[in-house]
Amino acid sequence: MATVAVNRMWDTHRRLQPWVVYDLERVAWIVEARAGDLTDAERVLVRDAAARLGRAVDSDRG
Repeated sequence: MATVAVNRMWDTHRRLQPWVVYDLERVAWIVEARAGDLTDAERVLVRDAAARLGRAVDSDRG
């Protein structure tokens, strides 16, 4: 996603809204419960998204 689009979606000077973090937990639960239904393309998308989230959290340790 382009930086401009991200900046329009999120105020970079404010914290994430709590629902954003809580939705990640719900999404993970659903993916776990329905993993057998995912196509190969969806599995790639889930793995890529999980890796991006992990890198973002790990890189922010200061």
